[in-house]
Amino acid sequence: MLPPNIEREINTGSANLVALNEQSMSMTACNLEDGYSRAAFKNTDLDVRNYKKLKMYIHAEASANTADPLNNNDLHAFIRLGTDYTDNYYEY
Repeated sequence: MLPPNIEREINTGSANLVALNEQSMSMTACNLEDGYSRAAFKNTDLDVRNYKKLKMYIHAEASANTADPLNNNDLHAFIRLGTDYTDNYYEY
């Protein structure tokens, strides 16, 4: 399912104008205490230096099984692009 207000890009190079696949990941963290974090990793050979713009979206919602609503500033996310944890990465 696509997040709200996201439209799939169309491959104009094909004869049938096929919608491109979005690459996504789903993650669930339950009963996470304040100050604790969880991470998900994806290793790939993609060289992002070839792109002029790179768009990344994060969509979060409270679990249907919880009585606590998810409010603004309850959650912080960061994206790290790079090859290791010491010097060779960009963090947003």
